[in-house]
Amino acid sequence: MASASPSTPEIPLKRPRRFAPLNPAKSKDSPEPKLKGVVFDVDGTLCEPQTYMFAQMRSALSIPKTTDILTHIYSLPSPAQESAMDSVRAIESDAMKAQKAQPGLQELMQYLEGRGVRKGICTRNFE
Repeated sequence: MASASPSTPEIPLKRPRRFAPLNPAKSKDSPEPKLKGVVFDVDGTLCEPQTYMFAQMRSALSIPKTTDILTHIYSLPSPAQESAMDSVRAIESDAMKAQKAQPGLQELMQYLEGRGVRKGICTRNFE
């Protein structure tokens, strides 16, 4: 059990979820569930980080570093929203042309593919 402060109730610690080994020879007798898929982020996970583009976006939108880019865009009136999104899309598009895969990405994808693990992407990028 996790230790609790005087004003906080004790919360039991959950054991991390485990999956059967991906190696078919080791997984056939495993009681753990089979891993069916993995969801990846792009920037900084599949590809090397391109954090410079966030400064470019904030500059194009004239917002400070403390303001979330998408929250700001969605707070704008409709015509300004579209213009702001176009600016961000253009910056992202330029950044995508310079994207570099993380070392070992191709090998990882081949490994997962060879074991029948589905792959997906979850990102806040527009395209």
